[in-house]
Amino acid sequence: MNIEDLSLEEALELRNELLQKLELWDAAYFQKDQPLVEDGIYDATKKQFMQIVDYFDLDEPYVKKVGVSPLKSSSKITHLAPMLSLDNAFSYEDVNEFITKANRFLGLKDVFFELVAEAKIDGLSASLTYEKGVLIKAATRGNGEIGEDVTANVKTLKNLPFTIPHMGLIEIRGEIYLEKKDLDDINAERAKQSLELFANPRNAAAGSLRQLDPEVTAKRPLKFFAYTVHSNQSIPDIKTQEEMLENFQKWGFVVNPLFQKLSSFEEIEKFYEELKTKRPQLPYEIDGIVYKINDFALQNRLGLNFRSPRWAIAHKFPSEQKTTLLKDVTFQVGRTGVITPVAELEPVDINGVNVSRATLHNADEIARKGLMFGDTVILQRAGDVIPQIIGIVEEKRIKNPKSILFPQNCPCCDTPLVRKEGEVAWKCLNGFGCVDQLITKFKHFVSKNAFNIEGLGAKNVEFLYHAGLIHSFSDIFRLSEHKSFLENQPGWGKQSVDNLLDSIRMRQEITLDRLIYALGVPQIGISSAKLLARSYKTLDELYLALEDSDSNLINIDGIGDSMIYDMRSYLLVEETRKKVMDLKELLTIIPYKNNSVISLFSDKIIVFTGTLTKMTRSEAKEKAEQLGAKVSSSVSKNTDFLVCGEAAGSKAKKALELGVKILNEDEWLEAVHP
Repeated sequence: MNIEDLSLEEALELRNELLQKLELWDAAYFQKDQPLVEDGIYDATKKQFMQIVDYFDLDEPYVKKVGVSPLKSSSKITHLAPMLSLDNAFSYEDVNEFITKANRFLGLKDVFFELVAEAKIDGLSASLTYEKGVLIKAATRGNGEIGEDVTANVKTLKNLPFTIPHMGLIEIRGEIYLEKKDLDDINAERAKQSLELFANPRNAAAGSLRQLDPEVTAKRPLKFFAYTVHSNQSIPDIKTQEEMLENFQKWGFVVNPLFQKLSSFEEIEKFYEELKTKRPQLPYEIDGIVYKINDFALQNRLGLNFRSPRWAIAHKFPSEQKTTLLKDVTFQVGRTGVITPVAELEPVDINGVNVSRATLHNADEIARKGLMFGDTVILQRAGDVIPQIIGIVEEKRIKNPKSILFPQNCPCCDTPLVRKEGEVAWKCLNGFGCVDQLITKFKHFVSKNAFNIEGLGAKNVEFLYHAGLIHSFSDIFRLSEHKSFLENQPGWGKQSVDNLLDSIRMRQEITLDRLIYALGVPQIGISSAKLLARSYKTLDELYLALEDSDSNLINIDGIGDSMIYDMRSYLLVEETRKKVMDLKELLTIIPYKNNSVISLFSDKIIVFTGTLTKMTRSEAKEKAEQLGAKVSSSVSKNTDFLVCGEAAGSKAKKALELGVKILNEDEWLEAVHP
């Protein structure tokens, strides 16, 4: 399946399906150390999610997350700097694209950056904080900003220095892991005690590190590999990742010996293939290779992209394929009405994961693969879609197979399906009148990044709808009228109802950006909702802008024509408008607060034009946004600054006519780096 073949509506439906899986798997993995799926399935699912986000230029809150928040019962430690995860590569083409993107960001062409390649340990990420040379605290990754306090347990590790020469405040980051033979010994002992066995070394390491009693941790031979550093002051004479790894060893840390400096793509291929071959014989588990641009100066210029650095990538090892039987195909209705076919499969075990379903995406995909009922199909565990049917076993096709027919009417409400010219998705246009669409709209509305109403999970939303208690968004805030009814329903009870109603009351005050996101407009994620909320301080102002064809919506950098079309098509429909206005009367809506650095450019609209010679347009835009500015693509009477590079053209002329403040590149750099 090619991402390019998807319509926008279909892409959004697939995005939502993948997002639900990722958030469920994240919570199990990061909080409970109980992965629900094998790494290959998780990695490839996240890869396809990111492909959809990137190709359709969607704004997604998930891409800015790292892990999940620590459990409420644990003490918390705030990291010195965000502890980010890495983007993944699954092929040499992905690695090459990583290098190409770094070139593009820096305004270079066909430069192969010197890389340091390190084996990617399958353990638990941790940060160790030293102050005046003494280990004072240790934390797990957590959500990237705040981790669990595991200081007492980390101090039981045998291969850590408790003091180092560095006298400032410094975080040493690395991986806590358990060797394979040590896992076997621990599991043998647990089997004697009739305890549940650890599934893999990573689970055992995480479970050991989170023991309430440090003496239990001390009995388990956990080890630590150091791989990066964050400090409040520079470290003299260390300018590269290679030098940093060498310095770690001088300080008493252990680093993974499987690292190598690479100077060509041929060396990447050779190192990857060698390590993939050695993998089964290694004493510890690895699941890939991490490539880091060696030069720290280049790392600083490239910076970060939401949840990951632009200067590093993890090249994962491949997973396997299995064959199974296609028994049936069901058809699901998504939030925007797109109909998605789902293959119902004879369950097959793939590395301990029981796979019984796979998305088929659309009618064209079924036809392209030539799928028939009863076919033996090949399932792929890694790649674009996981689990994904990549083909059929022709020689095992049954006689007189039955074709898979796409429905002509909505499987939920029986409305005739429509497919727009040039699109692949069949869609039900019944909107709020289609039960499946309505219920998924409610689920999105109460989700964590929208209203975040605790106690309204998927099952409870479905119950409330089928009980006739919610038909529109505002009904959720009137559930107190049905308190006695709910208290007498199976599985509810007085305490759970009180907790739910308390949560709903607390959520009646909401920021404008979260409200915009909660309304579920196609293509409008958290980032674009924030852009809109920064530009239009109230819901009424946003509606006025949508109604005005000449509004400044078209000047907001990051809000494209297709997004504006979707907003108008959804929010200006009378039925939706009525529901939104009814909801508005029940809420206290807080204007969006910009948490960027306060500066000369805070809340100012900046336009860049011409060719910048001392930084790329991408670097300039990112810097402006860090300083609290709004970057626009066109000059208008609302523009505050125009930054002109070489050959500025018509935008400079228009800025002069409108009296906009014009800065050349040197003036811009002096203003942002005084």
